[in-house]
Amino acid sequence: MNFSVLLSAYKKEKPEYLKRALKSIYVEQTLKPTEIVLVEDGKLTYELDRVILDFQNEVGDILKMVKIEVNQGLANALTVGLEHCSYELVARMDTDDISLPQRFEKQIAFMKENPDISVCGSFLGEFDDTSEEIKQIVKLPITYEETLKFVQLRTPIAHPVAMMRKSAIVEVGGYPPFPIGQDIALWSVLLARGYKLANIPEVLLKIRVNDNFYSRRSWEAFKSTIKVSKLQYAEGLIDRKTFIRNIIARFFLRMSPVILRKIAYKLLRK
Repeated sequence: MNFSVLLSAYKKEKPEYLKRALKSIYVEQTLKPTEIVLVEDGKLTYELDRVILDFQNEVGDILKMVKIEVNQGLANALTVGLEHCSYELVARMDTDDISLPQRFEKQIAFMKENPDISVCGSFLGEFDDTSEEIKQIVKLPITYEETLKFVQLRTPIAHPVAMMRKSAIVEVGGYPPFPIGQDIALWSVLLARGYKLANIPEVLLKIRVNDNFYSRRSWEAFKSTIKVSKLQYAEGLIDRKTFIRNIIARFFLRMSPVILRKIAYKLLRK
């Protein structure tokens, strides 16, 4: 079955991470993608351009480049990139993570066997910059019914390992234009409008977790989480009591010291 892989890069990406990510989604896969759509979100560095050119020379026309002259953020880059994806099934990928070799083979089989599922994810294996060894496994809700409850607290599908039906994303208007949290915002809209999400109960992606992951703390980030909660309330996913509870919880999580946030994230991932 034909399918696309969609990812976006901007100038602050690390070239060595991008090189590793690209290798994992093509060279190492047991089922290789029909096309890889890479969005350049603004002008990249020479080093990143070099990584992309080397990969282009290796895979040829499999790699489709989409260039945005001025960086406008991930939500816009993915919406633009999705328009250039040629196939109904589109797998997401981030530029600093690693897809396991059987990821696409297993996700494609799952989507073929479950035509009612619009987005399929999986469990995650966390690793850090010291090695690619998995330090912790993150389990996510498996069934559609579980994702409906889970989304009230946090994202039920890990964005970098999502495989989506393009038609479903287009029908709900693409990614909500949020600077942060565009993934949970999209999953919320899909679930509220009757689309089904699920996870394969095994690790298919290794996600990079370092100090930068835990240090995301700003007023802008908190305002974005408020937007997500407002969207969920407007879509009927949560009631007023849950809305207020979530705002309070996310305020303390976002604004707490890094050490406390690190502990909280680790507890939530168990």
